[in-house]
Amino acid sequence: MTLYIDSKLNFTDSNVVSTLGSWHPSLPLLALGSYNQEKGGFVTIFQENGLALEGCEWPILLSNQVTAMAWHPTRKLLVVGWDGGELYIWLEYSWARLEAPHNAALTTVAFSLGGGRLLAADAAGSLSGWQSASGAPLTSFHHQLGDVITHVTFCPVRPTGETSIRGLARAAVAGDENALDALAAWRPRTTARMREGSQPDNHACYAAQDNGAILYIDHAGSCSEVLNAPGNIIFMGMISNVYLLMAWENGGALSLTRFITSDDGNITTDTHVRMAARNGQAIVLTGNYCVAVITGDNLIRVWDSENGDNDVLPNENDEVVAGDIFTSISYCNLSDTLCCGTSQGNLYFWRRDHRNHWKLISSTSIKGTVKEVSWGSEGLMNPLLHVNCITSVFILREQPVCWGYTPNIWMVQKSAYEIAITNKMELTSSIKTQITVRAFAFKDQYVALGDGKEVQLYIKSGAVASAIRVAAEASAWHLVWRAGSASTTHALHAATILETAEQTEQAIALYQKAGKPHMALKLALGCGDTSAMLAAVESLGERVEPSLARKLAAHLRRADHHSHAAALLATAGEYEEALDIVEQSSAPLTEELAERLAAPAGAVGRDALLRRLADVLGARGLYHHAAKRLASTGDKAGAMRWLMRSGDADRIATFAAATRDRAAQLMAADYLRRHAAWRARADLTRHILHFYTRAKAHGKLAAFYAECAKMEVDEFGNFEKALEALKEATRCLSKTSDPETGSQIMALQEQSTLVKKYLDLKKLLESGETNDGVASGQQLLRALSGRPGLVTEEKVLKLLVELTPSHPDNPTFEKQLQKLTQQPQEDAQSVDSTDQSIEEVI
Repeated sequence: MTLYIDSKLNFTDSNVVSTLGSWHPSLPLLALGSYNQEKGGFVTIFQENGLALEGCEWPILLSNQVTAMAWHPTRKLLVVGWDGGELYIWLEYSWARLEAPHNAALTTVAFSLGGGRLLAADAAGSLSGWQSASGAPLTSFHHQLGDVITHVTFCPVRPTGETSIRGLARAAVAGDENALDALAAWRPRTTARMREGSQPDNHACYAAQDNGAILYIDHAGSCSEVLNAPGNIIFMGMISNVYLLMAWENGGALSLTRFITSDDGNITTDTHVRMAARNGQAIVLTGNYCVAVITGDNLIRVWDSENGDNDVLPNENDEVVAGDIFTSISYCNLSDTLCCGTSQGNLYFWRRDHRNHWKLISSTSIKGTVKEVSWGSEGLMNPLLHVNCITSVFILREQPVCWGYTPNIWMVQKSAYEIAITNKMELTSSIKTQITVRAFAFKDQYVALGDGKEVQLYIKSGAVASAIRVAAEASAWHLVWRAGSASTTHALHAATILETAEQTEQAIALYQKAGKPHMALKLALGCGDTSAMLAAVESLGERVEPSLARKLAAHLRRADHHSHAAALLATAGEYEEALDIVEQSSAPLTEELAERLAAPAGAVGRDALLRRLADVLGARGLYHHAAKRLASTGDKAGAMRWLMRSGDADRIATFAAATRDRAAQLMAADYLRRHAAWRARADLTRHILHFYTRAKAHGKLAAFYAECAKMEVDEFGNFEKALEALKEATRCLSKTSDPETGSQIMALQEQSTLVKKYLDLKKLLESGETNDGVASGQQLLRALSGRPGLVTEEKVLKLLVELTPSHPDNPTFEKQLQKLTQQPQEDAQSVDSTDQSIEEVI
């Protein structure tokens, strides 16, 4: 049997109402959107232990509330939408606002399964698509649809195995001739392999509107209507990578329909069921082609879309509180568990057995009406359950029931806080505690209960000293340490026992608690285990005395353990001395030590200490940590300098996108343009354009557009894109008041004219107007004679030779081209500078 143990989440403010919750798909991070009358709307990210993530400055909007949230499937990237149309992102460094084309409340934000596409929709019918594979999301497309999008479901990567064959077979039986042809031509593929390190993704998706229309949005962002449902759509999801399941309400009943999807987005009805439902808003997929629906006050119907079977929960023998109303359900694929929350704060858990029957495995209760339940996990291993009761929020985790027995007595755990006891005379009693029971031990008249961190001893007679003795006899050293920690009177006794048992770290901690620092020091130095000594002193936390820390650090330095000495002094708050040790020694500076050396908020002289630490980290090559420390002081430009030293283009782009500091963004754009492979990566090109635009560096932005134009011509021969880039460069220069831009605008206009003439020439020749084309080509050659630029004599001659093979002048063009290519060419000198003028670039 199992129990679910709850931990209440603690907010820093009082009277908080939580409206939305979202788990990270692969990390134990829970994002909550909340509201407070004094504070307004805000977001908090909690860890699995119920504590808020440290080092984050949460965005707060006084008059707005959070309306939509979505996590990137693999990165530490959270997107939050607000009822004023604001769109914020949280990257690992900090929060930043996206420049989004929305002015109404965000109704939906969603990532594709691989994380490469982000969609956002608002209450005014506006839809925006974003590229989100790396760095901060960048706008890809925007549509004004008019009707509101209420649900988005991304298409999975198309399978090639049995699942897709099953879908083709069903479609063929239904009369789909295309599916029949595809099935007849199918052969198994046994050698195809996915490219190692690739992340499969599908940017296409289905979107439901409030008018019942279903849209298919393809990879390019184009929208097409594939269905118009006869009711209000309340659910949409993918089943087994092939089927699209939709639910809509009409005439007081709920319709569930499974569709077969095709590669072009079209859908074909596969199977359908209609059921009465008074609470059809609570629907969830439950694996194995099944879907669960709350259809009544205390009734759940599980429909198998593959064979049409129906299960009804609760089962006949399941104990459910009378008069309770089911309010929310959620399914955990990791443990195959279905959870249901109720209006009275009860939680019921069902799991399928080997015969595919749902069995009630546990139930528990919390304080409040359950509004929402949702599953997350600790690294895709241990399931975690989020329960939102509006004014309070909990995280629950599963654990086995604690139990034990002897010939005279037996015990079993009834709840998180209660143990039931029965003796051989069948007399019953119970122990109720304030801690969450995760383990216990007992002997004779003693019982010990523990939550894995804190332990309480329940003693019918005797004293703490007896409890220490019983725990020692059972070799339960952790219980000895906890009992000794209960009072300074018994700490010395427990420390002596632990020292004898060679439990060095715990003995050192109790000697310190007993007011015997010299004995703690003697034991620490005598054992010769410096890591144990360090861990024991660190466990004392803020109670570490600076004088004791200095003594231990001196011994550690003499033993050539400089890193441990620095960490010890930092733990005691002696950051200056700790940094002195690091600077004077050549000991390795690990990431863990770097974290310890960072003075916390409120420390005296914190900014100066962090700047000094950043210099030390940078000198040791830990550029990312150096940047993080400077960013904590508000020096975004300084942080960017260290990131540039690292050469990590992705981190540079991510940090610049997250910060609102224009100087840092300008530095990032210059670095990426000069050192990063932006010509081969479209995302870096977009970042450079975005950073220059945010920094209002119109001259550099124009020069970069000109450089893009040159790349399009030299590397791809794409004169159309080059012309568009030149036009953008001209627009940028028109925004600056620099008097020297006049000549640069003239140079851009001249190059634009020549590129347009080249395109006109190519169009003439490709249309068959050879004589007119040759005349235009000869005129263009005369204009280009001896002049550098995007269009050269060589490019024009190659075009004429290629497209006028039968013209009398073709041999002349070939001779001119041969003569031109035989002339010694001057090596193009690439100036490694972002301050080149337009003339130098083109």
